[in-house]
Amino acid sequence: MSESVSRIKTNFFTFLYYLISLTFSAIIIIPIIFIFFSSFKTETEIFSSPWSLPQTFSMSTYREIFLNYNMGNYFINSIFYAVTGCAICLALTFPASYAICRMRWKARNIALSYLASGLMIPIHAILVPLYIFVNRIQIPNKAALIFIYAASTMPTALFLFVGNLKSLPVSIEEAAIIDGCSIPNLLVRIVLPLSKSVGASVAVFSFLNIWNDLMLALVFLSNELDKTIQVGIMRFMDTYFTNYGYLLSAIIVAIIPTILLFAFLSKQIVGGLTAGAIKE
Repeated sequence: MSESVSRIKTNFFTFLYYLISLTFSAIIIIPIIFIFFSSFKTETEIFSSPWSLPQTFSMSTYREIFLNYNMGNYFINSIFYAVTGCAICLALTFPASYAICRMRWKARNIALSYLASGLMIPIHAILVPLYIFVNRIQIPNKAALIFIYAASTMPTALFLFVGNLKSLPVSIEEAAIIDGCSIPNLLVRIVLPLSKSVGASVAVFSFLNIWNDLMLALVFLSNELDKTIQVGIMRFMDTYFTNYGYLLSAIIVAIIPTILLFAFLSKQIVGGLTAGAIKE
């Protein structure tokens, strides 16, 4: 009797798990499918038959946004900002997290607390001081934005790297140092390969945070040739008129990198997030 009750409970929770998973998946996937098919419709079709398939799969809106609305340049700019900011973040936070986690120096806990405190401060809360500071030091807004992007992703990256390093056995590093391995070689040849999954997670989340940003790009970028894809999407929305055909096509272009990253790096992302959960 108890076994049958236990089996019923197990089956019920399994069913509930799959039901909740399917519900959340539908909430995410259905809008993407709707936007995808609507991007091939004319403006009249979008309003007259929003839930039907397009009568003809026309690529005219995609051609228009790339040829007449500079969407290709916006896309390349966003890739450049995201990749550069992500690379700077990884290059600085990985050795910094190793220094905090492994090396013994008096202010390391203070440094960790100071750097991690960035998690509690929204970047938009310091937008005005940042803008004043950038204007006073008179550096190009494009370069300033890259460094701001890198700095805004560092607290999360540091938190993940430190958690991962604490779970790695120190004996491997000690053996390498006894064999004459220097600290830079130790980082590159031993610690870095052991932290690949965390590095992938940091890279993906940093890339997506920068890619999806609108506010910072809107404030700091005044040159049309430097603007990002998120700012470019706003060109299709106005106070009195919105071109939904162009808008939906631009949104599909903007979410392609996000979908590709999660499609190819989902295992690494999950592995990186759980890397520091178990200490050896």
